[in-house]
Amino acid sequence: QQEENEKEEEEEEKKMEDEEKEEQIEEQEKEKEEDKMTDEDKMEKEEENKEEEIERKRKREEDENTKKEEEELKQLEPEKVKKKKEITIQVDETKFNDQGYYTEIIKEKPLGPYEQQEGSNIVFKHVVNDGKFDSLVALNAVKAIYGRQLPNMPKDYIAQLVFDPTHESHIAYIGKNPVGGITYKPFRERGFNEIAFVAVDASYQIKGCGTLMMNALKDYEQNRSNPMYRFLTFADNSAVRFFKKQGFSTDVTMRKDRYDSYIKYYTEVTLMECCIRPDVNYPTVRKQMKEKQQQVLQRINDIVNKQRGPFEKIYPGLYFTDKNVMYTKKGGSRVWELLDTPGLSNVANKDLIHTPSEERRDTQRGIFRMIFNSLHKRVEAKIFHTSVADIDGYSDIVTDPIDMSIIDKRISSGFYRTDKMFQADFELMFENCRQFNGKNSKFAKNHADKLHQSFENLMRRHGLWPKLKK
Repeated sequence: QQEENEKEEEEEEKKMEDEEKEEQIEEQEKEKEEDKMTDEDKMEKEEENKEEEIERKRKREEDENTKKEEEELKQLEPEKVKKKKEITIQVDETKFNDQGYYTEIIKEKPLGPYEQQEGSNIVFKHVVNDGKFDSLVALNAVKAIYGRQLPNMPKDYIAQLVFDPTHESHIAYIGKNPVGGITYKPFRERGFNEIAFVAVDASYQIKGCGTLMMNALKDYEQNRSNPMYRFLTFADNSAVRFFKKQGFSTDVTMRKDRYDSYIKYYTEVTLMECCIRPDVNYPTVRKQMKEKQQQVLQRINDIVNKQRGPFEKIYPGLYFTDKNVMYTKKGGSRVWELLDTPGLSNVANKDLIHTPSEERRDTQRGIFRMIFNSLHKRVEAKIFHTSVADIDGYSDIVTDPIDMSIIDKRISSGFYRTDKMFQADFELMFENCRQFNGKNSKFAKNHADKLHQSFENLMRRHGLWPKLKK
């Protein structure tokens, strides 16, 4: 160290000497130029010299400050390494001030259910680049994981987003070693988060670490004082399947004007969205799903055991003609639908297996088409012809939008297998109108109520009423 210090001092002295020589040469040249210059030129030159001198002083001060900071970090580094700190989830409590901006107060929260759920020692840490030593170390570690697991992504671009103070990272640890992370950018004014990177170390990819990590992030967002329940991300072909398992969908329900000019667009990728449910406990969702699955299977076994009597009888197979027309037996009665099959008439809940035959379905579809066309021509039906889901505030009030264009497509595709399904969509359309505009509004009275009465009359005429039971 002494030799290094001496070398550094000698190098600094040489630099000082070189600078002095250069300054002397510059001064001599300036003197020669000054002899040739007029008084006005001399005044301009003096001002330029003053500005240059000020700039030099500023650079020297900056160099001295950077050297001091480096020395302080070197002194603090051994102490930081010696300290042992337990890694826990950090929860951000966001508070808004008078100007509408928010300040984050971070407090530590014990991990809790994650360890008990999977029987592992995975813990999570939420990190923001606040300039502190621990935060920079954690972000550098997760940056290295992204660099290894995302080889097609430029390293400098990864570093740019990870260390960007507007981005946040949720990092998974096993012991002291980081094994994965999620980096995203929150848009609190727009009400969504944009996920930039998701990666898990290769040795932990088949152990469910990615799912644990995503569930931990959802739980973290739920517990914030101003939670955001929507995530957006661009997934390439290799990542689409993973994101679908985590609840993401390619059907983006958010209005495009909320995110279009804010998120980063990429090529050869798919935009996906995930909506977090506030009533779901994501850390234990796997356990809950297994319990529900067992309850459903047990319920099925109970029903089968209770109704086993009628199923014990074995009936002969159905008879098919050359044109694939079904009969109960050769020379027997025609099978128009599933309930005409011998043995199925004893089923307790016949609605569960009600499936009309193709011929009856065609007849039913024709009736639906006649009713639809008759309603579509009416003046009061014009507001229902196209979608109104893009109207500001509509999605906040109406959770299940529908219009006549959707009903038209469903009739053509054979979606409606029963008259109750057909009636339910029209009932929903009328109710959405009343809910958004108000029951006593002009739209409700002059459009929804009148068209509803016409719909009921047409359904009665074709014998497809009474009203649905609520």
